[in-house]
Amino acid sequence: MVYMLGMLKKILFIIPLLICVLSAQATHNRGGEITWEWLGGTTYKFTIITCTFTGSDADRPELPDFDYGDGSIDTLPRVLEEFYVHPLNVDYNSKKNYYEGTHTYAAPGNYTVCVIDPNRNEGIENINNSVNVVFTLQANLTVGNPFLGSSNSPKFTNCPCPEIACKNRLYCFNLGAYDPDNDSLSYELIAPFGDNCNSLAGNYLPPDAPINTSGAPPYFTGGGGNITIDPVSGTLCWNTPQLEGEFNYTIRVTEWRDGVAIGWVIRDIQLFVEGDCLNDPPVLPPTQDTCITAGENLVFPIDYSDPNGNSVTIDVFGDPFNQNPAPFLTGTTQGSSNGQFQINWNTGCGNVSSFPQSIFVEATDNAGTVQLSSYTSVFVTVNGAPVENLTTTPVGNTIVLNWDPYICSNITGFKIYKRLDSTYVDEACCGQNTAEQLGYSLIGQVNGNTLTFTDDENVAYGVANCYLVTACYGPQTESCISEPSCSFLKFDVPVITHVSVLDTDPATGQDSVIWARPKELDTVNNWTGAFFYRLYRSTGNAFNGANQLIYQTPIGTSLAFTDTMYLDNSGLNTEDGPYAYSVELYGILNGDTLLVGNSSEASSIYLETTPNDNEILLSWSEDVPWQNVSYDVYKETSPGSGVFNFIANTTLQEYTDTGLINGVEYCYKIKGRGDYFSPFIISPLLNWSNEKCDSPIDLTAPCPPTLSGIGDCEEVNNELFWNNPNNDCADDVMSYNIYYSPTDTGSFSLIATINSEFDTVFNHNNNGSVAGCYYVTAVDSVQYSNESIGSNVVCFDNCPYYWLPNIFTPNGDGKNDYFGPFPYRFVERVDCQIFNRWGNLVYETTDPDIRWDGKDMNSGKHCSEGVYMYVVTVYTIRLSGLVPIQLHGNVQLNRNGTFNTN
Repeated sequence: MVYMLGMLKKILFIIPLLICVLSAQATHNRGGEITWEWLGGTTYKFTIITCTFTGSDADRPELPDFDYGDGSIDTLPRVLEEFYVHPLNVDYNSKKNYYEGTHTYAAPGNYTVCVIDPNRNEGIENINNSVNVVFTLQANLTVGNPFLGSSNSPKFTNCPCPEIACKNRLYCFNLGAYDPDNDSLSYELIAPFGDNCNSLAGNYLPPDAPINTSGAPPYFTGGGGNITIDPVSGTLCWNTPQLEGEFNYTIRVTEWRDGVAIGWVIRDIQLFVEGDCLNDPPVLPPTQDTCITAGENLVFPIDYSDPNGNSVTIDVFGDPFNQNPAPFLTGTTQGSSNGQFQINWNTGCGNVSSFPQSIFVEATDNAGTVQLSSYTSVFVTVNGAPVENLTTTPVGNTIVLNWDPYICSNITGFKIYKRLDSTYVDEACCGQNTAEQLGYSLIGQVNGNTLTFTDDENVAYGVANCYLVTACYGPQTESCISEPSCSFLKFDVPVITHVSVLDTDPATGQDSVIWARPKELDTVNNWTGAFFYRLYRSTGNAFNGANQLIYQTPIGTSLAFTDTMYLDNSGLNTEDGPYAYSVELYGILNGDTLLVGNSSEASSIYLETTPNDNEILLSWSEDVPWQNVSYDVYKETSPGSGVFNFIANTTLQEYTDTGLINGVEYCYKIKGRGDYFSPFIISPLLNWSNEKCDSPIDLTAPCPPTLSGIGDCEEVNNELFWNNPNNDCADDVMSYNIYYSPTDTGSFSLIATINSEFDTVFNHNNNGSVAGCYYVTAVDSVQYSNESIGSNVVCFDNCPYYWLPNIFTPNGDGKNDYFGPFPYRFVERVDCQIFNRWGNLVYETTDPDIRWDGKDMNSGKHCSEGVYMYVVTVYTIRLSGLVPIQLHGNVQLNRNGTFNTN
């Protein structure tokens, strides 16, 4: 009693102090957000905006304990405060507070920043005891990601101060959010945050939760109706509030880059739901998104009306209004109950973006005390104008690209794309495909206002080399594609047509190299002297890098009499890889030896094999300037015969030969069928790969069995049975492995192997326990021993029992001389304690049999007859592990063998 009185005095002392503290902190925060600006490197400037109740004694010249998410805590000063009147001229005694802080992160990572400020406004209907709930803001940012880059947070164009709704009337709201980096945004409703930066989910109800009419705690409530938020536009609508009062809701805005979430901010908002009103919100018709090219003028008309005949005020906001040039409005925007206005935008280079930009329209009626609003949004894509007058000019074995100076000066450079055909692009700038979607590949990039590019990487002869160019406005934004320009190389250089493997050997292999002489070389006006070729080869097995001189042709007085073929038999290793070749043509003019031109590099086809069960996968590759349109697959008729027969033709660079015998060797080679699509060069170009031999081997595991079973507690036996996979999904299963775990969370171990595909039953007795889990795998031939994945897991549990008598007679007659359980099962151990009537411990043991002989364990003397109390914790063996069961009761010690009922 003394202790309880002492505690009561302490409680009575604390309560008045607590009430004093809470009143100093109460009735304060109404809404806010955290945003950030990237300053470079890993340095960021954070801005916290809060909306506070001016009628409170609490004021915050600074915000302490701002957590940057990396262990750093700071106090942020207030840099500005603005007293706020709602746009509808309703004074809700609010002001906006701006706090700022700059922080440099020590390392890249993902960080959640947080600030806590006691306390929230009192009387919020959907937050339990809101006056005692701290106000918390959070934001999340990604710092220093090398693949996604740095970012600024989404921004809001409207105020975090209170919103107004009307009971039984539709309420809508839009943040007017935009992203300075043109990242895409998504929106969702979440619970606000509270103490320790944790979610308030347990003490918060969504505003549209059912109204609490019970009159019993908890005393917080929702306002009924239904709230939705458009995840793309961010427009929130409550249809319709059913309860007057103050409510809070929180919107999380997530920014996405290349499909990856890179950060988010929240807006904590307080909403006043006023009493019944007689007006309805204005009507805005649905809008359709649009697209224009920078430099064009957008004129977008929007009609509006008010169902009650009240005059309407139009407000338009969004990221485009922060740009230069910005949109402007014409038409009727206020003073009328119905009308039309236009969004006008004379777009320029500064408006280009790879993502649609949001323009939000708010229509508010001017009726009574509470004005209601409707929202719609227009997504406008502003594309960069295409690059003009792209030209391509062949120069030797290169192609030089040129284009006009670009219309915009705020670009970072140009990207060059290529494909080998004459694809024509006839698409308007808006809605056109990207270069990649048209099958073009990025081959280069130039910076700044560079207006030329030279393609010298294996420019193909005999086909159209086609190019597109785009202007870059940043790492993610490109202009529309240019019109394509295509060129054919002039046939004034040698062209390699054949690199064919004649003999496959690691030391004495041979390649055959053939090239075509220039057919368009002006030998009359420019070259009248003698000619010769130099042939180069890669220094080792490689698809390129032909820089080792291996042969020079004799000097000829005419190109027609100059060698264009060479047998390379200088100890090549054609077994382990390809070789690449290139040719240079030289002319002797006025006694000087001059380079006329050189070919593109070309390699042999290199074939590789991958064996599997009764099959071999053939795959090959090459690097050649012509197009291999198809491939013939050849297979040796018998081992060592050297005779190869055609077995297949494919346009792919792989082929699987099936129906083979494991362990038998098979040999293959590939013949490529290529073409330059030129009237000057023979067609097709036939080139052989190396020969490759391999033996199929079973590397494929069979499908797993399906396991079932019966656990028998009486017989203490688990019977497992499963299907034979050879009957449905396999053909080579020869044995099974059985795996076991004594618990449902333990690791499995192999307990048995059954060496017969037909034996699909297994009985298991685990030392008197049924509990355990099993799975079975199928194993194929002994030679390969591929094991399937595990079957489904089947588990069994024990059925433990443990009963104790209520009398024993330790008189030495061999009958009932020990206190212990009746026959029990599935018990590992016990903690048994036996007490006399005075509460003294007379016996204890961990032996499940107990075997108390009626003697005091300390003195060894016989205990007196009478009733003894026991407490036994029985540790039963179960599937989940050892499960304790508490038993307690009385046992009568009677040496005369008679039972005392008194």
